[in-house]
Amino acid sequence: MFKKVFIRGLLTITPIAITIAIIIWLFDTIDDFVSKIFIDVFGPRFYFPGLGLLLAIIIIFVIGVLMSSWLVKKLHELFERVMKKMPLVKTIYQSMLDMISFFKKDDKARDGSVVVIKFGAAKILGLVSRQTFDDLPKGIGQEGEVAVYVPMSYQLGGVTITVPWSMVEKIDMSLEDGLRYAATAGMPGQEKQEGENEPNNQ
Repeated sequence: MFKKVFIRGLLTITPIAITIAIIIWLFDTIDDFVSKIFIDVFGPRFYFPGLGLLLAIIIIFVIGVLMSSWLVKKLHELFERVMKKMPLVKTIYQSMLDMISFFKKDDKARDGSVVVIKFGAAKILGLVSRQTFDDLPKGIGQEGEVAVYVPMSYQLGGVTITVPWSMVEKIDMSLEDGLRYAATAGMPGQEKQEGENEPNNQ
């Protein structure tokens, strides 16, 4: 009896505790980074806990507003050209750009569609990451093929495979739901489990 109740409590508190821990970690990391810069410039007199996070939010919003300016866009393009010419830095920076562009809805080359790849009777969930290969060396992909990223469950990783369109079937699932499905190994969500456990009164 004790074991059953303990496990039930553990399963209840674990996702709550992990979620709170991640939020606190993000809060502390951002707050510490920005607050150190603030204290170095203005001193500790005007600092209070949480100011770093507040300033970070304000700075991000202001940058978003300024990006509509022609001058800021040109400065950003100049900055990108410099970053892409620096050894090692260009690899990291370009990788981050590619990852972020994967979530952009206006990029047809990376539409982020959730698909299943059919291997006989088996199906593997994947995300369309590329439909054209014109900018890549020959042999990676060709006309009629598509690149699909297959994420691994319970970890940050995956594989990218190139398959013919005939092996790919688009499904009605958002990118977020597709990533969640892969991250949890396809296990049903809490709402689904509670619905299945409800007694049928009909």
